[in-house]
Amino acid sequence: MKWLILALVCIHLSEGFHRIIMKKGKSIREIMRENGVLGEFLEKYHIDPGLKYQINKFGATYEPMTNYLDVSI
Repeated sequence: MKWLILALVCIHLSEGFHRIIMKKGKSIREIMRENGVLGEFLEKYHIDPGLKYQINKFGATYEPMTNYLDVSI
């Protein structure tokens, strides 16, 4: 009897679930590559990954986010 009540409660609660359809969009990197401005952008905003490992620098380090071009829109 307990299993029947539990099953009925689960069935009742599962009616509230909705399927959300997700669509894959192009990343900003792909859009810039199609428009031919990716190379120019990467040359202008080149970030040296070795800057975060400087020994003579004490205190807080600020590392810029570098993978933001792969975010899909």
